[in-house]
Amino acid sequence: MQNTTLITATNSATNSNKTFTFAGISRHPDVKIGVEIRFANSAQRFAKDLGRYGHTEVRGVALSRASTKLEAAMELLANEHFADEEAQLVIQRFITKHSTNDALITA
Repeated sequence: MQNTTLITATNSATNSNKTFTFAGISRHPDVKIGVEIRFANSAQRFAKDLGRYGHTEVRGVALSRASTKLEAAMELLANEHFADEEAQLVIQRFITKHSTNDALITA
């Protein structure tokens, strides 16, 4: 007989109450890392920090309201500036990784 348990997994660092007003994506200088989603509280901070660390292909937008990382990622997913395949994939991976996921574990 199998036992099935419903678990809920969260990433507390990402699902925190900290909010951001600007978000986007950039290409990390380390090709092993590639394109990642980024968050900041101003366009100037976003561009300055990423430029300082050698990021390229920087794209960002002001969010409609102060948002958690997960809320910001959801907004980016629907934004026309991030409609290309690579951006959609990066954003979807972030959302999948940092969402609350219910999973059935069979023992």
